[in-house]
Amino acid sequence: MYTKESFAFGSELVGDEFRISLGVPAEPTSKLQVAYVLDADFTFGTACDTAYLLGVDTAHTKPPHVLVVGIGSGDPARLAVQRVRDFTPPDSFPEAWLQSMKEQYGDSCTSGGADKFLGFIVKELDPLVKSQFDVSSEPAAILGHSLGGLFALYCCISNVSLFDKYWIGSPAIVGRPGRFLEKFEEFLNVRPPRRMYLSVGSKERESKPVKYYAEAYDGLSKVLVKTRSVSWSSDEFGGETHNSVCSIGLAKALSFLFRPEAPERGKPGQ
Repeated sequence: MYTKESFAFGSELVGDEFRISLGVPAEPTSKLQVAYVLDADFTFGTACDTAYLLGVDTAHTKPPHVLVVGIGSGDPARLAVQRVRDFTPPDSFPEAWLQSMKEQYGDSCTSGGADKFLGFIVKELDPLVKSQFDVSSEPAAILGHSLGGLFALYCCISNVSLFDKYWIGSPAIVGRPGRFLEKFEEFLNVRPPRRMYLSVGSKERESKPVKYYAEAYDGLSKVLVKTRSVSWSSDEFGGETHNSVCSIGLAKALSFLFRPEAPERGKPGQ
């Protein structure tokens, strides 16, 4: 089974506190592969359960041993505000969208802090993880849904060497999606990731603003179709909403990103 622990972690770069949750295989037989899982307040349990089952799957000759590093809010009451602040690149959203967020969450709601949050993971959290666990030298995975999916995409196009496996679930791109798609295509040509998984729920196409997230999923998929340099997969889950698809996409993402056997390159819907 997995042993689980959590602790408060104050980030100097962000200037705020996070709740870090660790899911550790009880008896790993190889170096640990690392999965950074965003929104751990509601994704950590699913991630640990899936990683555990992958690690004991007798269908694989060398099942993966995954260290789950969940990044959650230091104060659950501020979860929404922190997500908007930390997961969004500068100038991500139209002013009207930001104003609606302030009306919903209060004037303390700001955006555009993705660079600081990324710096926190790379420069503060990852060194701590590597100092405490026997981890593989290969790059880690970053897994995110909604605003977390937007942040995972930003990690990708920022060409950060820490990551080479990505789950981009229902990426919350509203307005100016073209610039993200252009940078995404540029990144794939410069440093193709090892594996990438995209997901969305079919019911997300039916209402705003999440229909824009589904359109972003479509745009990213079209870019990936044009490349044969990336092992990738995508799924649109029928009948699932923006909320209900999160756990399904996360479980499928971990299975695809960490399966021992190399999947075919450039195959959607595996």
